[in-house]
Amino acid sequence: ELSPQDAYELRHEVIDEGALSQGYVLMCALSAGIATLGLLQSSTAVVIGAMLISPLMSPIAALGFGFASIDGQRIRDAAKVVLVGALIGIATGMLLTLISPIHTATPEILARTEPTLLDLAVALLSGIAGGYATVRGKGGTAIGVAIATALMPPLATVGYGLGVMNPAYALGAFLLFLTNLSAIAFAFALIARLSGAARPLANVEWKPRYVIAGLGAFLVLATPLALTLVRVSQDASL
Repeated sequence: ELSPQDAYELRHEVIDEGALSQGYVLMCALSAGIATLGLLQSSTAVVIGAMLISPLMSPIAALGFGFASIDGQRIRDAAKVVLVGALIGIATGMLLTLISPIHTATPEILARTEPTLLDLAVALLSGIAGGYATVRGKGGTAIGVAIATALMPPLATVGYGLGVMNPAYALGAFLLFLTNLSAIAFAFALIARLSGAARPLANVEWKPRYVIAGLGAFLVLATPLALTLVRVSQDASL
């Protein structure tokens, strides 16, 4: 349980790290470029390298803390930063795909076009690990979290799908990114609330529409993931 002063400092530290900056834009572009080239070459090592330098975890952490405190302004600010990073990742992936002589759908690409509930579970557990590492100041764990959740490669795959004009690939990869984004943000919010890092409940304004919106978003994500998991399971059995 964090003291009120420690919780206050941690909230502002997470918010500051998740702010939009020139360095954030640069690292998003570089990470997306490395991820795209790794996907096109089907190189797991290169894709992991892109995960390690991706800065998307910081604004997603800020987003989770915003949800924990039901702070609309913080949520909007963090969502804008995530959106900028996502657009940079997709645009970079599409550009490199268009200029690349290789357009083959490699196993690394195909692995990110059919997300299932198992991917949601991985992202959720990784988000909990990331939230715990943030609260306890053990930042080294974030490296493992970045590898497990793989935030940038799905965006690069969306760009690939658009570059080769295959909407099925693009939509599948985008669903995977949304799955990781939602699960990590929820996990950070949960850890922030349980640890006392979020604003006290007495200062939080609860509204029914927030709960309804959250449940609706979960169903929208969980339904296609469950259907894909059933189909993949049937294919594996066959």
